Amino acid sequence: MMRKNEMHLVIEKNIPIPGYVAGTGRSKSQLRLVMEAMEIGDSFLSPKTMRQTQGIISGLRRETNLRFAARTIDGQVRVWRIK
Repeated sequence: MMRKNEMHLVIEKNIPIPGYVAGTGRSKSQLRLVMEAMEIGDSFLSPKTMRQTQGIISGLRRETNLRFAARTIDGQVRVWRIK
């Protein structure tokens, strides 16, 4: 007899684990595409917050050899490609 809060789980055997592919199902944001197309010395005003922009910069740094600097100027986030 099952109690009110009990779950009924079934143990199964021989079910293969699907392979993991990084980034599957996620498309690149428009901001990231712009950043990947930048040349050294280029800059733009980001529509994102500093925190969101830093997250994108961090991801690009891990995955590519691109380097960026971001600063808040007059309440807007500006991003420069530096390497």
